[in-house]
Amino acid sequence: MTLPRSTILVVEDEPEIRRFLRSALGAEGYKVVESSTARRGTIDATTHKPDLVIMDLRMAPIDGFTLLARVRAEGIATPVAVLTMSDVKDDLARAFRAGVRGYLLKDMDPDDVIDAIRRIARGEIVVAPLMAAKLVDLLVPSKEGKTRDDYLRQLTEREREILQHLSRGKSNK
Repeated sequence: MTLPRSTILVVEDEPEIRRFLRSALGAEGYKVVESSTARRGTIDATTHKPDLVIMDLRMAPIDGFTLLARVRAEGIATPVAVLTMSDVKDDLARAFRAGVRGYLLKDMDPDDVIDAIRRIARGEIVVAPLMAAKLVDLLVPSKEGKTRDDYLRQLTEREREILQHLSRGKSNK
């Protein structure tokens, strides 16, 4: 019997995604620890000291960003990869600012997801192909020499909050 090469913590509220990752990563020799909530994920990250955390951003009642902040507050510097449905530029930017090593989308080909996780586990930074152009848009200055972040910094906290809600399809009310 081969010993697991690494422990991977999967924090995901969708059972099908957890099942897929457990099966695929387990077949690769990884030990997989599953958490169905961010609250449980914080405990499991502290208890199991995983080599990599794979997490969703959209979980209730605590989201992935809060989970990441809590894990970092506990002093755990484990690399983190996001596996999410969110193709929103703001989420991408916020995730990388928080220190994630990968941003993957759930609608990627399953083989590509596993390959990306392998690469992240080896220390690479990986971005879903669909998100690469969005990442470039965030970094490249406009004609005026300002990046999108420069413009966002000019907004109040409330204005940013409202824009975030609008970008998710909510009404301005």
